[in-house]
Amino acid sequence: MNWFEGEFGEHNNDVGCRNYRTDDGLDTLVNQDLPPSSSPQTASVRPERMTLSDQSAASMVNSFSGTTSHVEYPGAVMEPRIKLPSSRIISVIDPNLGHPVAAISSAVTVSFAPADCIIVADDAGTE
Repeated sequence: MNWFEGEFGEHNNDVGCRNYRTDDGLDTLVNQDLPPSSSPQTASVRPERMTLSDQSAASMVNSFSGTTSHVEYPGAVMEPRIKLPSSRIISVIDPNLGHPVAAISSAVTVSFAPADCIIVADDAGTE
């Protein structure tokens, strides 16, 4: 699982989502809309919901450039780890469909849809 800490920003009416900025500076859009909070919110994106590309995805929502730092091949899937410029490591699970895999240190783009970013509700008031 890819976990992020961050805070909500303004609504982005152009795409019908809300801005969410992670503590390491990733600007994302999420579909979930929780009440305002003065504390950071935790978000998660499942590795299989991440899309990996060797091409620039500047036109895609929630896309980030990085480099391949590690790749595992457990069989039907490939599990690359992508290092972002902030040093954050993103886990991806990609179907092994026989397409070429980026070599270690190759430039890649990781992206995900706003609906794939789940904000974990704050348990304020519970002990």
